[in-house]
Amino acid sequence: MEREAPRERRIPRGFAFAFLLALGMLLALSGAAPAALEVSTYAGTAQVAGSANGARSTALFYRPGGIAIDVYGNQYVADQWNHVIRKISPAGIVSTLAGTVGVTGSADGVGGAALFNSPADVAIDPSGRLFVADTGNSTIRVIAKSGMVTTLAGSAGSTGHVDAHGAAARFFHPSGIAVSETGGVPTVYVADRLNHVIRKINESGDVTTIVGAPGYYGSLDGVGKNAHFKMPSDLVVDASGPGPVIYVTDTGNHTVRRVWFNVVTWVWSTATIAGKTGTAGSDDGSPGRFNAPWGIALDGSDALYVGDYENNTIRKITRIKLGGGTVHLVSTVAGAAPLAGSTDGPAAAARFVHPWTVAVHPAGTVYVGDYENHTIRRIAEPPTFTQFVGPDRYETAILISKKAYPGTVTNVFLVKGDDFPDALAAAPLAAAYDGPVILTPSGGLTPAVKAELTRLNPGKVFFIGLSDSLKPAILQAVPGVKIETIRGIDRYDTATRLADALVAKAGTPARIVLVAGDKFPDALSVAPLAGNKGWPILLTPQAGSLPNVTRDKIVSLGVTKALRVGTYVDLPTGVAVVSKVGTDRYHTSALVAAYGDSQTLSYAHLAVATGENYPDALVVGPYLAKDGGILLLTHPTSLPTPIRTELTVNRDWVKHVDFPGLPAGMIATVKGVLK
Repeated sequence: MEREAPRERRIPRGFAFAFLLALGMLLALSGAAPAALEVSTYAGTAQVAGSANGARSTALFYRPGGIAIDVYGNQYVADQWNHVIRKISPAGIVSTLAGTVGVTGSADGVGGAALFNSPADVAIDPSGRLFVADTGNSTIRVIAKSGMVTTLAGSAGSTGHVDAHGAAARFFHPSGIAVSETGGVPTVYVADRLNHVIRKINESGDVTTIVGAPGYYGSLDGVGKNAHFKMPSDLVVDASGPGPVIYVTDTGNHTVRRVWFNVVTWVWSTATIAGKTGTAGSDDGSPGRFNAPWGIALDGSDALYVGDYENNTIRKITRIKLGGGTVHLVSTVAGAAPLAGSTDGPAAAARFVHPWTVAVHPAGTVYVGDYENHTIRRIAEPPTFTQFVGPDRYETAILISKKAYPGTVTNVFLVKGDDFPDALAAAPLAAAYDGPVILTPSGGLTPAVKAELTRLNPGKVFFIGLSDSLKPAILQAVPGVKIETIRGIDRYDTATRLADALVAKAGTPARIVLVAGDKFPDALSVAPLAGNKGWPILLTPQAGSLPNVTRDKIVSLGVTKALRVGTYVDLPTGVAVVSKVGTDRYHTSALVAAYGDSQTLSYAHLAVATGENYPDALVVGPYLAKDGGILLLTHPTSLPTPIRTELTVNRDWVKHVDFPGLPAGMIATVKGVLK
């Protein structure tokens, strides 16, 4: 990450015109919030203070402050005026992690035995420990993974400024906290608000002041104590470079400051990167204007998000490299200064009341502690949606083919759309050859199928379980095309032949996938994962013995790992098995999706199809495999609980959703869950 000096940077004369032109264009574009962003109330009820736990829509908060998000998507909230730390699970369940509602104090202990006094901020380290700026107590607290709360530094009720170890140190209303880890050793940074300084706490509990002059406020940039702040409220650490970089909301100065450690000179320096000292405002651009900026967070692309408290807006600071320097460009992400309210909707039309803090989910979603609304708000770009609904299954498959392959292709996989067990195992081979799966009636090609084959103009068509009687029609649609037939004596034998073709193309697989050949939905659920990884799908009856042809193929492949979906049929000795068997096809689909997510598939591209109309899900498997996407199956008239949960838990990651053949009512339901 770039290390800037606090002095003004000069732009070489030769770059001056281009620099000013580019800067002017950026400033002109900086004023409007991105139209695609939507604001929604994630938890709590606007203008209703309370402490109720439960589902997000029924839970209540009382002036929520800082938010920390762990790697699992759990959110931790400093619920200030309730004097507790709350937790929101990825499934949307709010609970009280530590503290007793309405009771102030400084007791250490577990759960309700621990007491806080207006905790303002929280931060989490990679091990899962939660650090708390216990503002009213002027202490720094720690919540271990076990739930035990202890005091790391400071002494409750004793304010001041003392750099010392643990309880001997003194703070004066610390309001912001951040943690970074280098080499497994965490370092805690604190915005010590009324001391007007930034502090550091090492793993041993030793507190030191790194920048600012204790008890003196001002706006000077500089080194160490020569730099002055005025009520710094929050901070975030970027530890990606050779030395830590801290971004601070200097609330009393209406600015955002940059504090960095020089690994050569071993000094901490401070520079103002956005806002104008002592001048409140809401201007976008560079340097921009703020009005009591409070919370600050850093996203994965080095952009900063700021809770602009008195402007009732959420702002963004983007670093733009121009010529020989860097411009920090301020834009308004959501809200309209100074208008207050609780409106959800498009970002520019949304309203907040004193947004206190911001946090960025690893997927890029921004969460806001909307202080006076007593809610947690969510700012995200809604997923895009594509519906693949043709007049029949054959034309639905063609729509998917056109989406995935807008141009010509080398290979096409043609399968029976009216008797398709042979095609259940075809997805990995189609993915390996990067070709679409096209459905056709057993008795011949429809005009639409012929037209699609002509458009794709493949060099080869794979016949999966089809009769050779269709070959003349294929040659008529694509003259000179090569045709390769893969067909066994039954679906189990066909699957082994498909496995041989996959090995010939991609080499020996890392594992095989075993699914019930008489329980079609399970094979469909696993197709994107198997296709993406190049794992052959072998079939077995749901109950009874493993077919000899399947057993022989597992042995001949020499694989030692297997994924078993929807069946408990025993595999040959020496094969380590991971089983995903749900209570029904939908539960199994959710289990397979979660497993795929752990195997580097991504919810960024999701497809939702019915578990009752198999052809639609059949053709989407290779398409998703190509993009590393995930398939979920649903009942056509109601969303099964496991699927709803999977959607809810992963909704921050979802960027695009395909609906192959899904009824309109279910499409609306899925969109509602992802909203």
